[in-house]
Amino acid sequence: PSCNISFKISSSSNIILNVYNLNGQYLSSIFSGLLQEGQHHFVWKPFKLSSGTYFIKITDGKNSETLKTLYLK
Repeated sequence: PSCNISFKISSSSNIILNVYNLNGQYLSSIFSGLLQEGQHHFVWKPFKLSSGTYFIKITDGKNSETLKTLYLK
């Protein structure tokens, strides 16, 4: 099982994609680095995690967006 993540940025930015559990605890990083302007796609393949609800936070240091995802094995 995996989760597809897509988003668009309007200018080159340092982007961080992190995964958190329902309690807000950091679990892992999907990506951290510089991305150019445009559409971007990532695939999150959780390992050693149980089925449940998780949050994926996308941030550029100034703005952030949190996506809620349901992971089922």
